[in-house]
Amino acid sequence: MEDNISKIQNDLEEARQDLQQTTSEVTQKIETIGAQLQPDYIVKSYPLAVTAAVAAVGFLLGSTGDHPLMPSAFLLGGVLGMLIVGRK
Repeated sequence: MEDNISKIQNDLEEARQDLQQTTSEVTQKIETIGAQLQPDYIVKSYPLAVTAAVAAVGFLLGSTGDHPLMPSAFLLGGVLGMLIVGRK
């Protein structure tokens, strides 16, 4: 009976350690992915792609003269432009 209790306690301690290690690894991965999804990281990592995307949106919205989203397109372009140029 004592042996069973000791074995169960050892198994429980190993399971706790495994859970703690797994939790630490998951937390680290979440922090890494969270950092990679920040606009600064995306803009710094892919400046050409971001510039092309902003240009494409501006072109599509600007192709019709009186589009209701025209002010939003200017605002979006301005914000993305500030991210590209302003934050280094």
